[in-house]
Amino acid sequence: ASVKGPRVTITVSDQGIGMSEEQTAKVFTKFFRAPEAIKASPDGSGLGLYYTKRIIEQHGGSIKIESAPNVGTTVFMELPLTQPKTT
Repeated sequence: ASVKGPRVTITVSDQGIGMSEEQTAKVFTKFFRAPEAIKASPDGSGLGLYYTKRIIEQHGGSIKIESAPNVGTTVFMELPLTQPKTT
């Protein structure tokens, strides 16, 4: 994790199966699961990253993924350190 100004960035990486650019573009889509992920772990709904993105965005943050097949995946989550003011 790192702090820059009023925001914190959390970075999580693995050296797993990775994903193609086409799959990475769909990863936050409801019910999407990459074929390699289904082979590696058949259980799963494809909702985890969909809801993760929604929750992070509702808190004023953002999330993005960089990945490459057979190399791994890095997830970048950025959140404000304070809650946005509501009117």
